[in-house]
Amino acid sequence: MKPKYSLFYTMVGHTPVPADDIMVWAEWMEAHQMDRIVKKTQIGQVEVSTIFLGVDSSMWEGVPLLFETMIFGGKHNLYNLKASSWDNALADHEDAVKLVKDE
Repeated sequence: MKPKYSLFYTMVGHTPVPADDIMVWAEWMEAHQMDRIVKKTQIGQVEVSTIFLGVDSSMWEGVPLLFETMIFGGKHNLYNLKASSWDNALADHEDAVKLVKDE
């Protein structure tokens, strides 16, 4: 039997946890704004930002994609990567930082 799908997630530590109650999710998102930041790096005028989205952006295909790395500014402005785990999001962040530095 296929596991129940969840659109909304909170975290315990760095582990995403499905949230079945949208009010619990919304309250968690509000109360943990700083905890949702995985990493931010400023390189000159360019920022690389990686955060926990709290919403699955996988379009119901494969594993939930709950983290996003984005580049703001420079040649790769709005470049983004999605990840399913904190550790994968950190790796994506470092890849994006390298991309900016290699410009």
